[in-house]
Amino acid sequence: MQAVIKLTDWKGDKMKRVRWCFFLLFFNVACIFIPRAEAAELIAVEDAHEKVMTAQALLVCAYDSNEAFNKMRLQNAMALSEFKEKLASVDLSKMIIFYCA
Repeated sequence: MQAVIKLTDWKGDKMKRVRWCFFLLFFNVACIFIPRAEAAELIAVEDAHEKVMTAQALLVCAYDSNEAFNKMRLQNAMALSEFKEKLASVDLSKMIIFYCA
């Protein structure tokens, strides 16, 4: 199956070609301005513990359930729901470490 659509495929339908051109233009411009998320990196347990204990990082349980958080709670960790509530005031200069089982 060919993914490329030629504008000449719509001979005689000028409005379709115009709409398709605007769509492609919008899509290309939107792709430029959409921020790219960096890939998550793994961190050693010892390094994570040190960063959390020295307040260089936040530790967040990645489970959406408070029940799961209570079962797997680590020292100085916060529940995902609490993290979401505080998201607007989170210091983004700190590393944010998500953990799960």
